[in-house]
Amino acid sequence: MLELIGQGGMATVYRGVQRKTGDTVAIKLIRAGGKPSKKQLSLFLREGALITRLKHPRIVCAYEMGYHDDQPFLAMEYLPTIDLLAVMTTLKPEARIRTASWVISRLLQALHHAHREGIVHRDVKISNLLAFREGHRLQIKLADFGLAKLVAESGISQLTNERSMRGTLAFMAPEQIKESRAVGFPADLYATGICLIRLLGGDLPKPAFESTGLHVEKVLRSLDPIPDALIRIIRKATAPLVPDRYANAEAMAKDLYPFHQRP
Repeated sequence: MLELIGQGGMATVYRGVQRKTGDTVAIKLIRAGGKPSKKQLSLFLREGALITRLKHPRIVCAYEMGYHDDQPFLAMEYLPTIDLLAVMTTLKPEARIRTASWVISRLLQALHHAHREGIVHRDVKISNLLAFREGHRLQIKLADFGLAKLVAESGISQLTNERSMRGTLAFMAPEQIKESRAVGFPADLYATGICLIRLLGGDLPKPAFESTGLHVEKVLRSLDPIPDALIRIIRKATAPLVPDRYANAEAMAKDLYPFHQRP
């Protein structure tokens, strides 16, 4: 274990080295502060079980789940990340639209794979899009499946009660704010639409406590001029009512393709 590289509400992540190979890895642990609670342990183990089954080039790879001194750990792919929003601010309007659309298309590829495996992420946000460079090319991978769950188990798991909210408020769809346990794939697509707004330079809308879409509309009006077709994509992704959103990640990616035209 080397230096601390990230921490959240429940976990800390360190850069480490695998002794046998010398490879650099990211090691995720439950945050220090005594013995983890039964709930913390269950959530951590669930994340490990879900992410180790997801093998996709747009998702951070998990190598191993194990225990050390009775503490669970998750060893994952290490990425030398860069600040995605800072990169976006350096771009001219046309390049920003093209890059934002391409980044979101990469996120949608990750979500398409996770959704095909029956997994809803539930915490899609900019900070969970890990940006890095391979040579001079920007690359994106989706990370942090700490709140993810199998849709087939929605409403069944006792890890969250009926009234609990799990996720990041500004990115949460109205139905996720009302009841996190029962959300499905459309909640991830709503959050994807909010990510697109941020990449285009918009502020985060106020949380969608009511199913009106007014806060998203207010932010859209404040954006620098962008094509009407792109506005329509964002509106559909962030529609307050689930039936009005995209049917799946592939459909949204297809609509975004003309704005970046990269596979």
